[in-house]
Formats: sequence, structure tokens, C-alpha cells
Amino acid sequence: MEPDVVTQLMRAARQGRAERRMAPFREGLWVYSSKGEGRSLEAQLDEIIQLVRPRSEKIKELVAQGMRADVFVGIFSDDANVTISIGPLILEQLADLALRLEFDIYFVGRS
Repeated sequence: MEPDVVTQLMRAARQGRAERRMAPFREGLWVYSSKGEGRSLEAQLDEIIQLVRPRSEKIKELVAQGMRADVFVGIFSDDANVTISIGPLILEQLADLALRLEFDIYFVGRS
């Protein structure tokens, strides 16, 4: 799949990294960043779902062609013990959009 085709379908700017200088991008990603302070994780996930829902058929088409589509959540916490709970409605909507949900949790310590 050509990255420009995905960019056009998703109407989002491409980001990625090249393996070596001046080489074509080996991987790419289309990023939506949400600042979560004061908002629940479910509210932010719902915001993302609403943004991509109009493109759901295109996303499913790209996934069927072998592309990976996911929602990546980075969590930065002062506490070493982090509890994450996502309700069934959000999980069902992500599944319906063929989106994986991935977490990366960082303990940043207390200042």
C-alpha cells in the first residue's frame, strides 16, 4: 500500500521513520494526539472513535489488505500501580472499526 493513498483516505498527516538517511520510510503512522489531563481515558477513546468512524470502511479495507490499525495509548503515571478499565461499549466500537487497543505505561516518579 502506498503511504500517500493512506494519507488521502484518512485525511491525516503521515509520520514515520526512515531506516537510513534518504531511504524510503519503512513504516508509517498517522497520528492523532489527545492531551488527557482532566479527561477520562474512555472520553478520549470515544473522541478518537468519532473521528475515525466516518472512515470505517476505508480502515477495514486497509486492514483487509494487511495493514495494521491501532489506537496506541501512552500513560505517564506518578504511581507505580496503574489500573486501566475500558467499558464494553468502547471496546465493541473499537472492534467494529477493526482497531487494536495498545497500551504503553510509564512510571515517571514523583517530583
